[in-house]
Amino acid sequence: MPSTLSYKAKIVKKMMSGPIDKLILVAVNIDKEAYKRAKELGIDVIYGHVLD
Repeated sequence: MPSTLSYKAKIVKKMMSGPIDKLILVAVNIDKEAYKRAKELGIDVIYGHVLD
């Protein structure tokens, strides 16, 4: 079973029977590259610390 964020968003969309306005990633820690990539993809990120 895939565990990607977009796959999970599609499941939630089916369950909620409505559009998805935006994706939000919640993490205690995130590295700089992952944060940068999420922003490039238009994903909002809620995090505690950015790791080098």
